[in-house]
Amino acid sequence: MDLGLAGRTAVVLDPGATGQACRRVLASEGVTLLDADELERADIVVVCGARHPGSDVLEATLDDLYGAWDGVVDAITAYRRALPHMEEQRWGRFVWVGTAASRSLDADQDDLDVVATLAMRALHKVIGFDEGPSNVLANSVLRDAHTSDDEVAAAVAFFCSEGAGYLTGVTLTIDDGSGSAVF
Repeated sequence: MDLGLAGRTAVVLDPGATGQACRRVLASEGVTLLDADELERADIVVVCGARHPGSDVLEATLDDLYGAWDGVVDAITAYRRALPHMEEQRWGRFVWVGTAASRSLDADQDDLDVVATLAMRALHKVIGFDEGPSNVLANSVLRDAHTSDDEVAAAVAFFCSEGAGYLTGVTLTIDDGSGSAVF
């Protein structure tokens, strides 16, 4: 499928399997992949939130709390570096990959992941409001433990596509309908 991404550039900030899947799908659409030190030239920035298994936010150590928040700060820093280029060309995409538990707060969620994902979802609403007129869009893909990396990558590619050109501040949850969220 041609998503209209040929000739675009992307930085995917995740060394793991999800990041690899995102890189593979974006490259198959003709996107040139850049290194993290080339954020100033990126048309697309994808950040996959780190996972903090079993992390109860009220019992986490300060190091755990700072570690989770560092991921949010790193994402914001990457976005800030890429934004001037995106504004100048009047086209850009930010996509955060986080936890589906931020939609429903079901049992067995990892609270630090929920807090980080909620922060990024709120940031995407702000970016959508501020940058939407410049065609710089920000959306979130949320996954549960059963979501495959390829399913995440397909959703990320859709949010980067020309077909999603009017979507910003949107959250897509991939959880096989198992979450209890009604919104």
